Amino acid sequence: MNSMHAKILPAWALGALLLIVATIYYGSAQLGLLLAFQKTNASPVWPPSGIAEPKHV
Repeated sequence: MNSMHAKILPAWALGALLLIVATIYYGSAQLGLLLAFQKTNASPVWPPSGIAEPKHV
């Protein structure tokens, strides 16, 4: 099979994958908020940006 072909996942596997990624994204957002400066809403580190950015190979 050529690597250009998409692999089709069953609906339950796709749902499980979505739930896992959403949980990791939420957890990393909470971590980023813990690293925020005092008395501001600014965080020097925002881990979810690394999760949200798709990697193109």
